[in-house]
Amino acid sequence: MKQGVCLWVLILLLPCQVSCVYGQEQYALPENRVWCFGENAGLDFNGGSPVPITTNMRAPENASAVCDRQGQLLFYTFGKQVWDRMGNVMPNTNSGMPYWAHDAIQGSVIVPVPDSMGKYYLFSLESAVGTVVNGDTIKGNGRFSYSVVNMALNNGMGDVEPERKAIPLDSNLSECMVAVPGDRCNVWVIVHSSVRGLFQAYEITRNGLNAVPVTSPSGISSASVTIYTSDMRISPDRTRLVISAGNFQAYSSGTKLFDFDPASGILSNEMIIDEARYAGACFSPGSSKLYVKDNDRDIYQYDLTSAIPSVIYSTKTLIARGRSTSPPGLYDLKIGPDGKIYTAADRGRFLSAINAPDLAGVACQYTPNVVQLSANTSLSSRLNSEVAVFIRDPVPGRQVIPVCFRNSVLLQADRSGRQHIWDDSSVLTDRTVYESGAYVVQYITDCRHHTDTFFVHFFTVPSTGFTQGCRNVNNNAAWVQPGPGDTSVYVYSWTDSAGQVLRVQHSAAGDTLPGLAPGLYRVSLRGSNGCDTSLFVRIPPPGYRASFRVDTGACDMQFLNTSTGDFTAWAWDFGDGSTSTQHSPSHRYTHPGAYTVRLIAQTQYPCYDTAYATVMIDSVPYVYFTTDNDSICAGEAVTFTPAYLSGISGLKWQFGAGTDTIRSGGERQVRSFEDAGGHIVTITASWAGCPDTSFSDTVRVFPYPLVDIGSDTSICPGGASVVVSDRVARPPDHRRRWNTGDTTAAIHAAQPGIFFLEVTSGHNCVAADSVTVFKSCYISIPNVFTPDGDGYNDYFFPRQLLSAALTRFRMQLYNRWGQLIFESTQLDGRGWDGKLNGDDQPAGVYIYVIEAAFANGDIERHQGNVTLLR
Repeated sequence: MKQGVCLWVLILLLPCQVSCVYGQEQYALPENRVWCFGENAGLDFNGGSPVPITTNMRAPENASAVCDRQGQLLFYTFGKQVWDRMGNVMPNTNSGMPYWAHDAIQGSVIVPVPDSMGKYYLFSLESAVGTVVNGDTIKGNGRFSYSVVNMALNNGMGDVEPERKAIPLDSNLSECMVAVPGDRCNVWVIVHSSVRGLFQAYEITRNGLNAVPVTSPSGISSASVTIYTSDMRISPDRTRLVISAGNFQAYSSGTKLFDFDPASGILSNEMIIDEARYAGACFSPGSSKLYVKDNDRDIYQYDLTSAIPSVIYSTKTLIARGRSTSPPGLYDLKIGPDGKIYTAADRGRFLSAINAPDLAGVACQYTPNVVQLSANTSLSSRLNSEVAVFIRDPVPGRQVIPVCFRNSVLLQADRSGRQHIWDDSSVLTDRTVYESGAYVVQYITDCRHHTDTFFVHFFTVPSTGFTQGCRNVNNNAAWVQPGPGDTSVYVYSWTDSAGQVLRVQHSAAGDTLPGLAPGLYRVSLRGSNGCDTSLFVRIPPPGYRASFRVDTGACDMQFLNTSTGDFTAWAWDFGDGSTSTQHSPSHRYTHPGAYTVRLIAQTQYPCYDTAYATVMIDSVPYVYFTTDNDSICAGEAVTFTPAYLSGISGLKWQFGAGTDTIRSGGERQVRSFEDAGGHIVTITASWAGCPDTSFSDTVRVFPYPLVDIGSDTSICPGGASVVVSDRVARPPDHRRRWNTGDTTAAIHAAQPGIFFLEVTSGHNCVAADSVTVFKSCYISIPNVFTPDGDGYNDYFFPRQLLSAALTRFRMQLYNRWGQLIFESTQLDGRGWDGKLNGDDQPAGVYIYVIEAAFANGDIERHQGNVTLLR
């Protein structure tokens, strides 16, 4: 193991405005919360205190590790191979990487690629001295190169980009390297060339890596590439650099401080504060103290308040005595994310701590062996390098967002930024959320990495309701209750439907307004959380109503409760001294009679409502029937409708003495009665466990009256009338009515027709008789005939000619020009055949003149038209 002979320190005071803007120490950033070092060792600071972890890396010298913005490990390396967070070697680092980087004191440094989240520069510095392998001396020659790790490769586990792997930058450098953020949205990676005696600061910006470094004299030089330095560190405030140098062939050992300008990358103002040999160095978090460690692992403190080397040297204080062991122990000192400085006395499994490193002397509270590493792990000579991150927001963005009575809200990150990434890994500028909580978004503007937090609190719409009062009493109440978890103070303003303010109340627990009548009420809310709304409460009239109905059973009465509303208790009074508190009770009455049943129903308010009903108990049990008519005429039907107490097992009917018994259910019965007189009808009902009960009633049947008005007759119009008369002697309660409207016993028929007499008895039984009076003398004249020889209507002649009643007859036919074309005086014959002198006459209308004399002396003359059709 190489040992440093001297230590050089560089300090530069930055203007207040720059240091104030910086404001975030690199060691405390999330990217530096996990350390990976030594023999499979590591520490996790995400919980505040270091927790030992195990890695798959065996680093003999310095190593590096980087986390994401949430402090979760991404990968670790010692400059040669790279392991992902699961401990697997990234595939593209198995070959072609800087081989001797693992043997350099500060062989690796990680820098996030500006404006490219998920990409990282990995700078590798190979050893400067020879290493004997199989008798040959092999050298890294202080080669300096870089690679780019892209976390999007290898299925999200990360890998080195093939086109940007081990890209050379320089060689013949010492073995110290450190990275520090600049003031111009940049990062400086500083190396040292002892051959040229220069510091070389390579600048990284959003435009990439400038391969031409900014150089500054170091005062440390040698022609031999075997010369190396032990350590190089930047103060947390970025104003000073300390460098330790040992084993120089042409230079004395010592500790040097330099001022550093993060704006230009230039180091200046060389100061030797001690010529003792030191192997490790570390600034305190406040940059006011410097801690160094010699080859015996003794730890010293310097107070850097003065800018005079001799005064600084005079403050040298022994903090902890180490012990010289073989093999040598840990030379390194490093600030942890918790602000403590960690180191160790040997290569064992314990780390010691300086708990208050900004305090002077032993007040810094050195405590040995405060952290024990995991089993099967151990320290080597160095811990890991810090990740250099661009300057971030000095004050992270914070925004408290109350979401008033909605179920979602759109969060909008700074749209001028780039590469947004939220804590749920979404990459859009905006994000819609549905639950209360803290939502974090990271993004980049210029060189600044921003972290904004939205503290979202959803306020659920307050619930409303009412407490129902009693009927006809204004004891209703309306209430409003904030949503779950809402402890805001609201101003509740109640108004009625007319806009009249009823009350204004301040409360964090809701409000209740009592003494209200049914109606519509409005409550306006204005909360201390900035939320306001208006809600309505409608109080309906009480919806309860006590009611019941009665169903009869075989022997018991069933009271069915049909009440509506939120009743909770019942009080029945059956009117015979019996009571019940059941919901729908049954009750057996032991005596017939009229009973007033009362139901008192009680609500939970309490409120009451009462229902009444009268129950008629005719018999216990009872059965009867009703008829649609109990007095009928012979042959008419009567409908019998049974009524009985429910629960019957059967019904029996008997319709008159000596008739058969008919069994039935509860359906109606229809029966007709032919014989006049009284017919006794009986119904008998049977119940299980109850005696049979019968009911009888009489149906009276009356005969129809006899009606006789004689036989049919005939009459010749114009002659003497015919007398039609009722031939039956009538009692006084009989009523006659002819179809002529007459009510006499006889009528005179002067014309042919049908004559009808209807007789109604005193019991409304109706009978009737009729006669037909025919016409005894008449002729019938057709109006169309068809002399076509088919045997139908071939001749024109009056029809149904009653020659017995005719004494004279004459028929003449004329065409439309008045020419007589046919004449006949015969009482019989075929009539006109449609010809004149044997010639067919044309189809058309012809005029007839007919004269007939009847035996009674009447003479009829008929003139009209007849149509001849061919």
